[in-house]
This record gives sequence, C-alpha cells and structure tokens, in this order.
Amino acid sequence: MTHLQNALDFRSQLDPASAEYAAVDALITQLIESNTFTYADAYEYERYIAETDADRRNRK
Repeated sequence: MTHLQNALDFRSQLDPASAEYAAVDALITQLIESNTFTYADAYEYERYIAETDADRRNRK
C-alpha cells in the first residue's frame, strides 16, 4: 500500500462536510503537487530492496 493510499483511506473515514476532511484534503493536494508521496514511496522501495538484498547475501 502506498503512502498516498494510506492518506486517502484516512480521509475516507472523515465526514466529507467536516472541517477536518477539508484540511486533510488540502494537505493531500499539497503533498501530491509537491511530489512528496512519490518521493516517500520511492524511498520506502529503495529501503526494502536494500534490506532484502542484505538478507539474501546473509543466507549464502
């Protein structure tokens, strides 16, 4: 699951007419526009690859 999907899942738990929903929606929009979610997902992927590569080397 991506960081963006986590944020959207959180937003879906809020009342669409609430101030909290509007604030979360604005934040999600800002993070999308600044490519923060893309960067975070790429970082997590790189970290996962590094950890699994280390695990594979240790098994040999």
